[in-house]
Amino acid sequence: QNGSVDADRATAIVQSEVAKVGHDMRINPAIEQTSHPRHLHLTDPKSKRSERINTLEQLLRDFATSSHARIEFLNQLGSEYQSIREFDTAKAYFQQSLELSRDLKYVQGEAVTLDLLGSISYHLKQLDDARSLFEQSLALKLQIGNRQSTANNYHFLGLVAQKLSLYEEARCNYQLALEINSDFGDRFAQACTYHQLGLVAQELSSYEEARRNYQLALEIKSELGDRCAQAGTYHQLGKVYHQLRKYTEALHNYEIALKINSEFGDRFAQADTYHQLGRVYQQLRQYEQARKHYQLALKIKIEFGDRLSQASTCHQLGRVAEELREYAQARHNYELALAIHIESGNRFAQSSIYHNLGIVAQQLTEYEQAQSNYELALAIKTELGNRFAQACTYHQLGRMAQELGAYAQARHNYQLALAIQVEFGDRIAQARTHHNLGMIAQHLTEYAAARRNYQLALNIFGEFGDRFSQAGTYFHLGKVAQALGEMDIAQTNYLLDLQIRSGFNDSHRLGISLRNLEQF
Repeated sequence: QNGSVDADRATAIVQSEVAKVGHDMRINPAIEQTSHPRHLHLTDPKSKRSERINTLEQLLRDFATSSHARIEFLNQLGSEYQSIREFDTAKAYFQQSLELSRDLKYVQGEAVTLDLLGSISYHLKQLDDARSLFEQSLALKLQIGNRQSTANNYHFLGLVAQKLSLYEEARCNYQLALEINSDFGDRFAQACTYHQLGLVAQELSSYEEARRNYQLALEIKSELGDRCAQAGTYHQLGKVYHQLRKYTEALHNYEIALKINSEFGDRFAQADTYHQLGRVYQQLRQYEQARKHYQLALKIKIEFGDRLSQASTCHQLGRVAEELREYAQARHNYELALAIHIESGNRFAQSSIYHNLGIVAQQLTEYEQAQSNYELALAIKTELGNRFAQACTYHQLGRMAQELGAYAQARHNYQLALAIQVEFGDRIAQARTHHNLGMIAQHLTEYAAARRNYQLALNIFGEFGDRFSQAGTYFHLGKVAQALGEMDIAQTNYLLDLQIRSGFNDSHRLGISLRNLEQF
């Protein structure tokens, strides 16, 4: 009992002294949203952080004889060093705290310090170590009957499982955390867990479930007046609507996230939202808007020295330039992205860039270079066992063979692509491949096969509301009908093509459509 009183007294002393320092050390269930280095002490100048560390070190010396207080100060100092990413120093302080807690048989102190060590392992992506530390802490908390604090452990174990792509395990742990936090009325922690459940559902493509969980998280954050934390949830809602192709709602939620992050001066978080806005505008074929937002994202990422995430934005800038037929610019951006992925050893991302470099070379009729890039992409995808991603490269190899008049080879590659797309249920990709198989049949005057493939493509594009792609298919159905002398059907299809094209910013294709109609 004396040990408990001593611990309570030490905690009271520490809380009093730490209030003067101006930092509250806690293991926060919102770690995934708030503990990235960009968020820690976001508005604290370096001098203030140094002052806080110096004060804590002085307090550690002053309270050297009070063992429980010493444990608290060691943990505070460890947390401060963790916040500035000096992980070795942080771990050294936590290890001292752990050893002292064990010497004193101070189980609660040992459990807290294991959590802190677990959070460092989590940030360093040492996931097996993190899981072991959180499980050890959980066992101690259950031993002393501290059920309320086990919610954090279940939440952290959910985070670890999520990082390991063990989504059902993650969901189970989050549900346990939610149940405990609900029992104890911890609304803030519930919001954090609802947010993570949203992420898990999103990974499993359960978008309505994800949306519901994000909305629940948002309601609680709003109720608590935690505007800053709402930004991350609005951002994720934007991604859900984006994945559901509800672009207006996606833009709306991204803009709210951007506004909140701007209010709180969170430049780094703005970069991610600018990038996502770029992707929405790119889907809407508003390429200049897309480029503008990608460039804003890239500027911030360079400012923060976040080289790894620069790669994805350079990649997307390459795709925008490619869509605008600015092939030299596209190649430049792809090569910037490739260099970063080679540095980081990201083989999967390299395969995607080689694929895109192949497309650029193909557009410039540099067919040998294109073939080389496609083969590199395919080799890496095969090496990684990524069968799904092989489909798009087989598709492009089909397109290149088609351009070179090697129709049998083109058909073979398209059929390889289609088999994989069917296997994985990738309907929209199937539509594009059916369209191109239609073009092959059309070139070979196999008009029935051409019409059948175009109709399959048209139906799938219709399922996804992809009007722009439907336009191209109507155009080719018009060509088939014209070749068969079915002039009324040809004219109807050309008109459908023109009607759709007129709603998009594509003067090149619109000109072709108009010239075709001039024949009638």
